[in-house]
Amino acid sequence: ENIYPKEIEEFIYTHPKVSDVQVIGVPDENYGEEILACIILKDGEEMSVDEMKAYIRDHMARHKVPRYIEFVSAFPMNAAGKILKYKMREEAIERLKLQKAAGVETAELCSFLPYAASRHMEGICFIAIRRIPPSPTGFFAVGMVK
Repeated sequence: ENIYPKEIEEFIYTHPKVSDVQVIGVPDENYGEEILACIILKDGEEMSVDEMKAYIRDHMARHKVPRYIEFVSAFPMNAAGKILKYKMREEAIERLKLQKAAGVETAELCSFLPYAASRHMEGICFIAIRRIPPSPTGFFAVGMVK
């Protein structure tokens, strides 16, 4: 099932205590990626993770409820004020101790390469699989050259 961060962000914005939100994918050993919502609350507001999860669960499909919710004071930004989601992902991997899960994202693709190289594929001489840097979503480019 495709999950669109913008859809989840737009819904979380509807909560009266929320000032800003960013939704990103973080590595997961079972699903490839899980949802992380980083939320900035309005001044003077307090909220628990369980309260926010219940709010989302009551209004959205179960698979769209973020596994991780963090309340933050600011998002990392570049000099032009653009939010650096790749930096948020890197920091979340460290904070949530997801380094092991981050290392398995290429396993399925890498296991395909020796099989493809050992088979005669008409018109294809080379298959390249590489990560698109910086890849906050973990997407890969697969290129076939004749």
